Amino acid sequence: MLRKIKYFLNDIKPKELLDKLTREVYSNPFIHVFTDSIIEESSGFVGNFNTKIKIQNKRIFELKHGAVLIAVGAKEYKPNEYLYGQNEHVVTNLELVEKIFNKDEKLLNAESVAFIQCVGCRNEERNYCARVCCSNSIKLALKLKEHKPNMDVYVIYRDIRTYGFLEQYYKEASEKDVRFIRYEAEEKPTIIGENGKIKVRVKDFVQNKILEIEIDYLSLASAVIPNEDSKEVAKLLKVNLGPNNFFQEAHVKLRPVDCGAEGVYLAGSCHYPKHLFETINQAIGAAGRIVTLVSKDTVIASGSVWCSGRKK
Repeated sequence: MLRKIKYFLNDIKPKELLDKLTREVYSNPFIHVFTDSIIEESSGFVGNFNTKIKIQNKRIFELKHGAVLIAVGAKEYKPNEYLYGQNEHVVTNLELVEKIFNKDEKLLNAESVAFIQCVGCRNEERNYCARVCCSNSIKLALKLKEHKPNMDVYVIYRDIRTYGFLEQYYKEASEKDVRFIRYEAEEKPTIIGENGKIKVRVKDFVQNKILEIEIDYLSLASAVIPNEDSKEVAKLLKVNLGPNNFFQEAHVKLRPVDCGAEGVYLAGSCHYPKHLFETINQAIGAAGRIVTLVSKDTVIASGSVWCSGRKK
């Protein structure tokens, strides 16, 4: 996912961050990386796990280990609304990033671009906020303004949630004439595609009137959803998934990086959608918990209780 993001709101460059991390991992003699591999089987308990890894669809490597960290990430929801897949000028935010990064002439010469927020989430099917969408749309709006300051850029939103210090970029976008239009969940925008142009019709609840905006490109701020293999990983490691199929922590306040199963920990967006700095902080927390565990000579595990089922 870090390869696809390309830009951050601050001065951090994703490629430099990723390259640095990759060098550190591959140059560390105590880290072993298995690529193109799948977990065939996992058993055991805290301090004494046994995992069979199938490497490059050939040999089986058996690994004994004391702890597990789940960091399988998440992915972008591919919409089935707003003419996505039917009109080439309707893209997702990640697809728009790619076009900006590759200096797509059609996009950078466009007169107007609109973003629609909360696509595929905060609804009956996925009743959660994807959290990163607002800041991502604002980041891309600022990038478009950087390339072409007189471009008309619209962000059609339900609620702007650029929490923390990201709020300053929302203010910056407003000052650069990015136009924010609020809609209600009951009255979502409607899209009309004709003659190579896209028309967005939306009720502006601030002005209390219907707006019709003609644009060249439409970018959808799609939900962050779990990877398909999350269920398989959860089954292998005997841990729980939450209502939306993200991995569930043992306790939201007291054990936020622990799974219910002892010795299994969480980091990143497989837990729930989060920004990079939140992912890094959670990973540091999980690493600290693992170090505390594996630095001990022995681990006391809870005993197994067997009942014959006979009446007394």
